[in-house]
Amino acid sequence: LFKLARYAKKRLDKEGTWEWVYKVEHEVLRVCIQAEIDGMPMDLDLLKSKQEVLNPVVEDLKNRIHELAGDWDFKPSSTSDLPRVIFGDMRVPPPVFEIRTINGHDYHLPNTNKWGKEYCTENNFIPDCRKPDDMPAEFRERGLSTSKVTLELLEHPIGQAVLDWRVADKLRSTYLESMIPILEATDDSVIHARFKSIGAKATGRFSIVNPNLQTLPSRGKGREYDERVQRFGPTLRETFVAPPPDEEFPEGYSLVISDLSQIELRLIAHQTKDKKLLEVYNEYVTVEDQTHYTGDIHLATQTSMNVPRKAAKALNFGMCYGVGGAKFARMNCMLIPGTSLYDVDTANEYKRGFFHTYQGIESYTNNLKVAWYDGQRNFPMLSGRYRHWLFDRVAPSKILNSQIQGSASDILKLQIAAFNRHVVPLYPGLRFALQVHDELAYICPNKYIEEVSWLVKYVMEFPFMNLRVPLLAGAKICKSWACAADDNVPEVGVQFARINGEDKLFDEHNWEEFVAADEAGIIELKGAA
Repeated sequence: LFKLARYAKKRLDKEGTWEWVYKVEHEVLRVCIQAEIDGMPMDLDLLKSKQEVLNPVVEDLKNRIHELAGDWDFKPSSTSDLPRVIFGDMRVPPPVFEIRTINGHDYHLPNTNKWGKEYCTENNFIPDCRKPDDMPAEFRERGLSTSKVTLELLEHPIGQAVLDWRVADKLRSTYLESMIPILEATDDSVIHARFKSIGAKATGRFSIVNPNLQTLPSRGKGREYDERVQRFGPTLRETFVAPPPDEEFPEGYSLVISDLSQIELRLIAHQTKDKKLLEVYNEYVTVEDQTHYTGDIHLATQTSMNVPRKAAKALNFGMCYGVGGAKFARMNCMLIPGTSLYDVDTANEYKRGFFHTYQGIESYTNNLKVAWYDGQRNFPMLSGRYRHWLFDRVAPSKILNSQIQGSASDILKLQIAAFNRHVVPLYPGLRFALQVHDELAYICPNKYIEEVSWLVKYVMEFPFMNLRVPLLAGAKICKSWACAADDNVPEVGVQFARINGEDKLFDEHNWEEFVAADEAGIIELKGAA
């Protein structure tokens, strides 16, 4: 290992990244090891009560599937049983997944799985949803996909019934059934998850497994889902709590939870130098000698393209990474009214409008394409790390995706390393708890919770790297992980809002007024100091 280390250091020195590895990656690795040892406190009683609530729901949803199918012997979790029952026994028409012109004829193609694709290739068979009876029984029972997209489009209630059951069963098996036995075997109700500082090897992003906290939903499901599972996932975050008081800190502990605002979109603005994005993210007002950034990229897209805000959000997060019109329509359930067909034409119009508004993004991806064909295979991130592409072909949007996600990881790691080196030693009892996506959580004694919460926000917004746009972070003092998403819990620091043309500032003392104005939809602009 020492021989390998010497070789690695020599190469990293030559590339100019040894300092990053030594000062940042190693520091973050130490933080991860300590976080695994310390663990995350859990409310075991609350976890058990949620299991008692969810178990009968899972069984009831499973029974509903069997009743709709008229078959009590198959397993809804089986990837072989489900298509056999739905498309074979029940004869439910497969929904149209895409329309493709082949040899001058239009075909309404279903969504096929790997076996189905191989079957079509080997037998020179083109399935058409308009002629479901022409599909061989073997193909219907084995070759059709039962993915989320397919089930959403089924013109039969069994599709939504399976989706309801999948959500509930995954929450039960992944979190409740896996965590409760572990917590019951210990005296302190602490879960020791596995932190991987380079979990996603392609980009260097974090991951947390056993349990996988990054798949724990932060938002509820849509209204089409059973009301018993719509909001259940996010409530599991209530079970991740601050530790109880102890002899050293009888006043107890709280969680400080902070997340970076739209970090990937901000990095796209920095990387592509798109004029419109840079203008939006650098918009600000001054109130009481404080600078408040007010740029709302979703509002800018909504206004310039005349689309609903939900569509604007989807466009901002999808089109930057090269999502095509057909995929965008599928991802956002854009259906032609009165049909189960995706509205690809409207999605393509959205795409053209998006790149007309943000021309710098398309220009940058075109430059990546040129660089690729000129032989470049190493594409750098902010830290100087780079991803080396081994493939013969790669879409330029994938290179951009890798650069942005890797750079976002660089920023979070730099923040963790700086906080651990310069802040944590000053406050006994302060420790890192978890990192999920763009969110950091620290456990802090209440004795100095206010100071630490300000410092977390300060470090996460500090310009360690020379970016063309400011970084903004929200921070909250919480008793559980769930309250980070609670709008009624005040943000650390000061919030700006323009209400009926009047610029006002809000903090913990008048936060209720801010929440009321936000719920009433009368806030014209808002931003963090």
